[in-house]
Amino acid sequence: IDDKIEEIIMKKKSMILTHKFNDYFLEELFMCDEKEITKDDVLKSLCNNLIKKGYVNYNFHEEILKRESASSTSFFSVAIPHSMEMDAIRTCISVYINGKGINWNGKIIYVVFMVAINKIARNNFTEIYEALVNIFSDDKNTELIKLSQTFDEFKKNLHLVINADE
Repeated sequence: IDDKIEEIIMKKKSMILTHKFNDYFLEELFMCDEKEITKDDVLKSLCNNLIKKGYVNYNFHEEILKRESASSTSFFSVAIPHSMEMDAIRTCISVYINGKGINWNGKIIYVVFMVAINKIARNNFTEIYEALVNIFSDDKNTELIKLSQTFDEFKKNLHLVINADE
């Protein structure tokens, strides 16, 4: 019974990504390539894009690095870097997919979700974070998402993954 209750709770948390998809995920924050790239270059690229779009403050990259140095944000074959400060101008999630993989502190990851949260949405942070970790704890979900070459494919595949058990 406890396992079923936990499963239902996690499913509800995952649904926040479906219901708020258009609020959190934006095509202009989606990147996909197959080139060899370092963790640091991915972090810098995602942060610079968020800064350029005006969604975070100029010190966001510094805050991301500070959080990453405290402990790695990689789980299974994804990484979810985020600032310890909930001071984004707009809550959003940048996505970077690399089918060849990125060396993330000695671990190969394929998908990066850089989460920027503002004070208004801070209560949703835990749900978003737990939903992403839960979804990508299953390697088959990562395998499907890493095939996404476009934002529309990513959106379709994420919805498939979230709704797989219905």
